[in-house]
Formats: sequence, C-alpha cells, structure tokens
Amino acid sequence: MIRVITLLVTVMLATSTNAQWTSAIGKRGGHWEATFGLKYQDSEFLGSEEGASLEFESDYGFMFGLAYNFTDHLSVGFDVDYLRSNYQANVISATPGEPDIQFGHKGDFTSFMFNGTYNFFSGAFTPYVAASAGWQYFDSNIIDGDPVIGCYWHPYWGYICNDYYQTYTETNLGYGATVGLRWEIDSSMFIKASVSQDWFDTSGTHSDPSFMSGAIEFGTRF
Repeated sequence: MIRVITLLVTVMLATSTNAQWTSAIGKRGGHWEATFGLKYQDSEFLGSEEGASLEFESDYGFMFGLAYNFTDHLSVGFDVDYLRSNYQANVISATPGEPDIQFGHKGDFTSFMFNGTYNFFSGAFTPYVAASAGWQYFDSNIIDGDPVIGCYWHPYWGYICNDYYQTYTETNLGYGATVGLRWEIDSSMFIKASVSQDWFDTSGTHSDPSFMSGAIEFGTRF
C-alpha cells in the first residue's frame, strides 16, 4: 500500500505541471454522478490488554456511490461498500488454567459513509482529496442465541418450517480520509483510483480498527 500511495503522490505532482491533462472536457458543476467499483481492504489486527485478539485478513469487495457536484471542484455524496473477510479469533478461557479458544471464520463488512470531495483541477485529469464520516456494520456469522423457527402453509407440500439463527453483529461509527486521481474519459464517463484510511470507534476493551484500502471506480455523470 505504501508503494501505491507514493505512486499517487508522484502522479499528482506530475499532472499539476501538465496543462494538457488539466484542460476542460465538460463542466462537472451542477451534475449528479454515480459510481461502481472494486475495493481492496488491507489486513488488520485488534488486541486487548487481557490477551484476546481478532485478526482480519485482506480481501476484495465492491462499492457504489452517488454524489452531487456543486462546482467543478466540490462535491458531496455517499458511498456504500461490502466485502467478506476471513478472520482469526483468540478468546480468553473463562476457566483459569485452561488454554485460550482459537477459531477462524468469515465476517461481513458493510459500510455507509457520507463524504465531501475536493478536486484540485476542473479539467479532465485531476487529483482529489476527500473526507468521510458514517458507520460500519459487521456480521461475525457466529450464532448468537436460540434459533427462530418460522412455518408457512404451502398448498401442495403442506406446512413447511425453517429455522433462522441470529448472529453476533456490531455497528460502529467511523470517519476516513482519501487521496486519489480522477480521469474524465468524455463528458459523461470517468474513472477514479484512490487510497483510503478509515477509523472506527468500537465497544469493548480491544483496540479500535483502522483499515487501509484501495479502490478503482467507474462512474457516469448525468
């Protein structure tokens, strides 16, 4: 990820002196835009003073967003992203002297973030920065509580019953910062590449997660 950030900064400096890349291709101001993209989230380790820990592996997901350009430079919108990541947990045994409990599973991350973006140039190619705030929903996919059984009547098969399990989930507030590059292909299509750092405030005694991620987004302006 450090190499990616260095590359982005280098390109930003180069494009700031190239008038051809920053020439206008169509005004962004006054238009809506929608994006869909792929996201890579780096690994993260959470630990507590007692010795319990939770380690998430890096993985890929997808994202989409909607924003309104107030000017060629400033836009406000929101992003929603989802990914499923493997994790390893180490739980301290409640019985003194017994070994810790270790297990691995898959967890689902869903983030809802409002953001403000500033484009440095009004032209076709521009670096940008963004700040975001919102919340993240995490589903451990670990059963939490007794199953809920629901039944319904089928005219051919008769009564059909299914059981549903509640899982342990957590919703956390967070904020983030993004640096990226934007290229306007034409007056309606564009591509964005970015690197982000997000921080989330969690409950409990463990450390708060801080995720670094990269994204490539394809967008349309209307």
